[in-house]
Amino acid sequence: RQGMMLKPFEDAEYKLKEGEISDLVQSDYGYHIIQLTGIKPTVVKPLEEAKSEIVTEIRKQQAAKKYTEMAETFTNTVYEQSDSLKPVADKLQLKIETASGLTRQPDPSLPPETLYNNPKFLSALFSDDAIKNKRNTEAVEVAPNTLIAARITDYKPASKKPLEEVKD
Repeated sequence: RQGMMLKPFEDAEYKLKEGEISDLVQSDYGYHIIQLTGIKPTVVKPLEEAKSEIVTEIRKQQAAKKYTEMAETFTNTVYEQSDSLKPVADKLQLKIETASGLTRQPDPSLPPETLYNNPKFLSALFSDDAIKNKRNTEAVEVAPNTLIAARITDYKPASKKPLEEVKD
């Protein structure tokens, strides 16, 4: 296909016949010696053969566009209505889940796909604003095409237990 390589390279390439070796060719990337080992004719697929690929590609593009729109709505709503996750859950028909016992560091005993065990998310969750003001975290991408946000409802700072509680 023309336009895929630099012009000096293409010019030399298209002068060759199958099996021939070019003279020295200079391009922006240096010097080349080209050997044409084969020519594959351009094949145009009939529409019926290409139809499923086209449909799949269009669906991917539509899904990506929809995700971008929903991600923007999610991000904006979580920020603008920072005192509750209910507005964003209602608007986008999402389920609010509750997690307890979270710490600043990921829990290695949890499966890797556990969304709230993500270091970036935990960092947002334990930010001063989220803890002190009990505001929603920012929307955090924890996996490709996966955003989450949270709100602390109960926070217990790290503390030492009295000896009497732990001496056994």
